[in-house]
Amino acid sequence: MRNGTVTIATGRRNARLVAVQSFLDRRASIMIKRKATYFRNSLDLKDKVQVKVLRKRLRLSEAQFADTIRKSGNSIAALTKEASSKA
Repeated sequence: MRNGTVTIATGRRNARLVAVQSFLDRRASIMIKRKATYFRNSLDLKDKVQVKVLRKRLRLSEAQFADTIRKSGNSIAALTKEASSKA
């Protein structure tokens, strides 16, 4: 079980071999995973669904929404404030 090796237990659980990963293997696989890069208060312009939902919630046309994003950036709070000042 040292140096990231996999130990195989030969128990009779459901007549199959049960592979048991060592702690080092699990930790290495966790380190490889990519972290989520989303934020609650910023708009991801690459996500079409998120853009569509926010645009409909603010009741703006595509041109108005694009103009608002140019002025205030991708912050949802700033977009909401700018959209409310236009209405």
